[in-house]
Amino acid sequence: MTLKKSDVYNPDGSVKHTAFIHDKKTGKANTLYLKSVQQDLLQYHDWLVQENINSDWLFPSTAHSERHITEKQFYKVMTRVGDLLGIDLSRHTYHA
Repeated sequence: MTLKKSDVYNPDGSVKHTAFIHDKKTGKANTLYLKSVQQDLLQYHDWLVQENINSDWLFPSTAHSERHITEKQFYKVMTRVGDLLGIDLSRHTYHA
């Protein structure tokens, strides 16, 4: 999950309209439209500030904030989110 905060947030902390990622397999650029998750991203930004998590990464490692979380960590988080929501996310794949 190699998104940086600067990919998603403007310098003033507001959320950008879009972010761009590259598919690892194809190298193809993909556009992430952020409007539908804008409020969630603002809350996440506030939480990062409140917890004093200073990292360039959108999803920093909890052990080493200068690094981003690994793909394995991301899958664990998504599995837990699915469990909490009662949704089986194990059949879905997430590519960045």
